[in-house]
Amino acid sequence: VLQLTASGSFAIYFLHPWLLYFLEPVLAAHPVNLPGGMKWLLLTLLITATSLLLAGIIKQLAGIRSRYLIGW
Repeated sequence: VLQLTASGSFAIYFLHPWLLYFLEPVLAAHPVNLPGGMKWLLLTLLITATSLLLAGIIKQLAGIRSRYLIGW
């Protein structure tokens, strides 16, 4: 898991602002009632895992050209 995260780190860095942009209205409409640190940890893991999953899908669909789209 660590090797996969490391190899896709730029794709995660590139995609996570887009995920935050689209998830912000959803999170505002459905607030999560957790302690501050737990909420931050949960959202960080969710955004990182979703970014990596999306990057993997883009890499599978675009093949070698995925480097032009997401840098991975």
